Amino acid sequence: MNTLIQYTAGVSEGFCALALPLVVQSIVVLALIWAVDAIVGARISVRGRYWLWVGGLLGSILPFSWLLPIPRLLHARGDYPIFTIPAALMLAWFIGMAVLAWAVLRRTLRLRAMARQAAPAGGFMQGVFRYCRRSMGVDVEVCLKVSPQVESPVVWGVRRPVILLPQDLAPRLGSRHLRAVLLHQFARIQRGDLRINLLQMVMQVVWFFNPLIWLANARIRALRGRLADEMVLAVMDNHLGWYSEALATVSAPTADDPNPSLTTALVGV
Repeated sequence: MNTLIQYTAGVSEGFCALALPLVVQSIVVLALIWAVDAIVGARISVRGRYWLWVGGLLGSILPFSWLLPIPRLLHARGDYPIFTIPAALMLAWFIGMAVLAWAVLRRTLRLRAMARQAAPAGGFMQGVFRYCRRSMGVDVEVCLKVSPQVESPVVWGVRRPVILLPQDLAPRLGSRHLRAVLLHQFARIQRGDLRINLLQMVMQVVWFFNPLIWLANARIRALRGRLADEMVLAVMDNHLGWYSEALATVSAPTADDPNPSLTTALVGV
């Protein structure tokens, strides 16, 4: 039993010794990115600000801090108590990750079930769908479905994206407004936003205790929504009036989800 306690305590100390530099690194890097964005963000393009935050997010987790000569704060001892501070920290971290991972898994399975149960879109919507796909230059396989379970457009899937639309959306929209909605979803697919969102989801689960990670993810989602809007307006020859009307009709399809929640902030679809 004493051997097991010593082994567990040693593992927890090693875990904390590796994790602590990364925690400090993520706080420093994201704080610097936030400061740069706040000071010079207005003079940077939306695309530049987006990649600034994405780069900051990646820079906050790459283990550069492991290369620094940081002295080890926790040293092995011959006699361990049953419960140590490093063990408590490691346990709390794993419990937090498990809880959020379970929330994400439930949300993911629900979206997967919704996508499977959804019905293929009708002929009118398919015609607009094909036009928008050609206009945005998307060459990956994408499926268009309608579902009574969604209240605003949702894009689901990384390898084979599915665009889910509310079942009553087509009757409420003309072809022009439907085109604006679908172009926005295709812009997200064309830009690879779903892959970036997957990275954000994983990071937010792992670093759930770091508020700067949540801030960075919120900023990235807002900026990529604006980038998708810019792509749509370019394809629509800057018909801002049409696009604004479409946004109002479908309750802002630029949002990541019609019902914001903890799991929505994590999954971001």
